[in-house]
Amino acid sequence: MFSQSRARLAAPLFIDTNAAKMKWIGQINKNSRGELANLDLSLDLRVRIGENIPWYAAVLGGIPAVAGSAIISEIFENNIDDLSNYQYEVSGMLDAPKIKRIN
Repeated sequence: MFSQSRARLAAPLFIDTNAAKMKWIGQINKNSRGELANLDLSLDLRVRIGENIPWYAAVLGGIPAVAGSAIISEIFENNIDDLSNYQYEVSGMLDAPKIKRIN
């Protein structure tokens, strides 16, 4: 949504890739000339480590490694998810963003 003073994401923007899932929330404020300039966003990033462990095992170790990695993934699923989730605050100017990890 665009207004006189900012561009705001009306709903979270989700970007899904093979390596990660991203959720963007927030707005970009306009400068005195009406140009998008000042970032006020948050980013939730989930790196797909747990989902890709069997693929890594298959490439590196073959079928026995796949079976072992499946068991390990099930046992440590919550811990792997906790280790692969990150939250960032994105601020600063559009041409020089400042990214700060908040968890």
